[in-house]
Amino acid sequence: MLAVNPDNLAKFDYDNDRFERERNRLGGLLLFKGKDSISSSNEKYSDKLKTYANTLYWNETLRQDTYKTKIDLKKMITTYIENL
Repeated sequence: MLAVNPDNLAKFDYDNDRFERERNRLGGLLLFKGKDSISSSNEKYSDKLKTYANTLYWNETLRQDTYKTKIDLKKMITTYIENL
């Protein structure tokens, strides 16, 4: 999820070791069909969110607009929270 690009490296003061350590600690892995992963490889996170649309639910949950019209997803979340 956190691609190697100048914007993301700047957030870690261009310290490659720190960037890699923190990125690996996050452990973000998203699966895509076909070549979608290649097409968004080193984009900024805000741009990658556009790629996550209409993919696996897990990917889509990172987008704010996912929760707007997904009634089944909202129901699942509500049920889960009620059963905690």
